[in-house]
Amino acid sequence: MNALNEIIEELDLAPHPEGGFFRETYRSAGEINSDSLEPEYSGNRAYSTCIYFLLTSAEFSAFHRILQDEIWHFYDGSAIRLHMISESGEYTQHIIGRNFSSGEKPQLVVPGGSWFA
Repeated sequence: MNALNEIIEELDLAPHPEGGFFRETYRSAGEINSDSLEPEYSGNRAYSTCIYFLLTSAEFSAFHRILQDEIWHFYDGSAIRLHMISESGEYTQHIIGRNFSSGEKPQLVVPGGSWFA
């Protein structure tokens, strides 16, 4: 078994709809009632969730829009380039990784309302 398959198996990851593999590791017990949310939300929302997410070099995360902020953390492997388009249409790209001297960062916040891949 290669290292990639070992990680997927050990962390019990499943295919993610936008590409890669994932597993939800936390979902808060508390929820925000849908009556208190903007109309684009369907149903109640957890206060917070957390997932593992893994992309292989042969895959990509398709552009998708998120309603809530997402915080990405880098743990291991090759750096990843994230492309973001803000609600106002501004394009930016960010590299999350561990080569700090070249500008890579180990964490990135993707604001709610953004399109990103």
